[in-house]
Amino acid sequence: MRKLVVVCVAGVLAAFGLLAPGALANVSVGHSGWGWSNPLPQGQTLRSLVFMGARGYAAGDFGTVLRTDDGGLTWTGLATGVTSDLAKISLISSDSAVIAGGCTARRTDDAGATFNRLPFSNTDVGCAAKLVSESFVGPAGFLLLEDGSVLHTMDGGATFAASTAVPGTAKAGGSVIAKDVTFTDPNTGFAVTSTGQIFRTTDAAGSWTLVTTASKALNRIIFTSATTAYAVGDASTVLKSADAGVTWTPMAITAGLPVRNLVSIGCANSLVCLVANDTGAGLFRTTDGGVTWTFVVPSDQPIFGVAFSTLGRAVAVGGLGNTVVSDDSGATWRPAARRIAARFTRLSATSSTLVFAYGRQGSLARSVDGGETYVSLAVPTSADVLGGSFPTDQVGFALDSSGVLLRTDNGGASWQNLNTGTTSKVNDVWAADPNTILLATDGGLLKSSNGGSEFSPLGKAVKGGLDRLQATGGTVVASGSRAILVSDNGGATFKSIKAPNKSGLQSVDFVSGSLAYAVDGRDHVYRTANGGRVWKEQLAIANDGVRKVSFSSATDGYALPLEFGGDTSGGTLLHTADGGAHWAPELISSSQLVDVAAAGGTDFALANDKNIDGGANLFSTATGGAQGTPTTLTITAKPRTIHRKTKVTISGTLSPANGKEQVVVSNTFAKGGNWANQTVTVASNGTFTASATIKKTSVFVAQWSGDSGRSGAGSSVLTVRKK
Repeated sequence: MRKLVVVCVAGVLAAFGLLAPGALANVSVGHSGWGWSNPLPQGQTLRSLVFMGARGYAAGDFGTVLRTDDGGLTWTGLATGVTSDLAKISLISSDSAVIAGGCTARRTDDAGATFNRLPFSNTDVGCAAKLVSESFVGPAGFLLLEDGSVLHTMDGGATFAASTAVPGTAKAGGSVIAKDVTFTDPNTGFAVTSTGQIFRTTDAAGSWTLVTTASKALNRIIFTSATTAYAVGDASTVLKSADAGVTWTPMAITAGLPVRNLVSIGCANSLVCLVANDTGAGLFRTTDGGVTWTFVVPSDQPIFGVAFSTLGRAVAVGGLGNTVVSDDSGATWRPAARRIAARFTRLSATSSTLVFAYGRQGSLARSVDGGETYVSLAVPTSADVLGGSFPTDQVGFALDSSGVLLRTDNGGASWQNLNTGTTSKVNDVWAADPNTILLATDGGLLKSSNGGSEFSPLGKAVKGGLDRLQATGGTVVASGSRAILVSDNGGATFKSIKAPNKSGLQSVDFVSGSLAYAVDGRDHVYRTANGGRVWKEQLAIANDGVRKVSFSSATDGYALPLEFGGDTSGGTLLHTADGGAHWAPELISSSQLVDVAAAGGTDFALANDKNIDGGANLFSTATGGAQGTPTTLTITAKPRTIHRKTKVTISGTLSPANGKEQVVVSNTFAKGGNWANQTVTVASNGTFTASATIKKTSVFVAQWSGDSGRSGAGSSVLTVRKK
């Protein structure tokens, strides 16, 4: 009789305990020079995991690939430059691995320092059939597509040729779905299908022979030795072979254990194995080769991939970057990840080391190490925290959405409520020191000179109210939807400056008393270099949907767009290092970015996972978001002048280029209008072509997001004039 043993050893991720000091180090996002700050080590769902000794690789959603060199305690993010969800990793050696999923396949031979594209399809954007599995044995490799196609390489992936499709699949004229493939030598391999079939080839996929058929779909197959193999599938199906895959025996998981669809298996040897399921809830465990099974729950977060580094060391990965470690072959587990479970809505950076995140239901987090780690400061309110200000390490103020202003004198350990003395809605707070406090309200400014004991109006009432307070050097700025007030004496007095236009204001950012950027009510960006007397639209940004700008200097800053190049996920920032002459896209997140704070030295960004209430994702960068080799984009137009409605051809060059890069070319009328964009593919020599039919003087801009080895770039503004 099988016995049921359920072990649950982890609470919520927010309560994760500590491992070795390096275990919670953040990792890069894999698409730009940004790194994860929360959760740690990262927050993308991981689905596949492989080890060769202490070195292991994990892969998952949004092109995420991580490497560990200490058996899963610490991880390094690898820059893949792809955004496909990765389903599987094949390990060729400790330095060589192949990652695959969707229309993407990449190979590394330097432990993830670089990845080379495997040309099984023309592009990563679309393919006739998606890649579901791969297996490499030395230079011989096999790719399995979901329609049953098998592609074969004998040169490590430089070239591929079609082999015989798995019988019964769409490629072979049937309707069966191919699920997994594994090869034990360059000629001998096995494939499993959605109808529970196991096929065997002994001639490098030249032909396939049906070996056995299970009662349910099979999802994964592995060999633990030259003779022992396991296949797992739906409804807790497990098959085992002890004769190198010639015959297979069902290994029942019964006697009260949960029934699950099994999606991955990791084994320390032929006897000790762990099996994950599609719900992510718990693992099946055997220590006697599948004769008996127990059920363990390593975490209350989903687990989708599991593998062994040694007989005792098991590692499991899953949802939202969940990573857990066992040192007793999977019997008990401890966390190797940590998350502040919150939904933040705003960032505020006091310096390149001190940053705050404010959010829902009393959420407030602080980092004092440039975003390496965050600590939650519990604000005693159930309302949302709109903002705050810490003039010292110990003294701080927090404002909630109900208008309650709170003060702490011990770094957030305890708080006291202050009376603002107003019935107007309070929207933001800024403190010059523990005694001098400004409040932005729907009626205007309030000021306290006695630590918040009393507040009184400062200046006249402001039409439309004030939403934000900002301090840059000696300049203090208060802004609202229709007003910008500036103080050059630390907030003692304010003067009004004009807005860029009459469409309203969404965001204002002052670099100094004279240099500022603003986002108007149409989501367009403007710049002034003379304190607001003249504003000029920043056309090089090439985007209609900008919600915020944040600059740390006259040259370095970011724009936060709703989308980029038709991608509505909202996970791309635009960065300029030359005061807005060029804007380079930087892909950070698969979720919507909601704020960015440029502090100089280190900058910060915030995204929220739309599917998770507590899914706040925090990022930081010390490189301006750039990584790898710098690139340039240049464009020319023919003709450069028009007299009537005319089709204009845009010719461009990306340098350096590999070919097949995707460049977004945007255009709009020079005197206002909505941007139109088109995505074009770069040729091997770096050139690309786009066209647009225009009837007025128009401007064009080209941008691309970079990849694993090169940073993104934006072109200068190109103007085509009507005479």
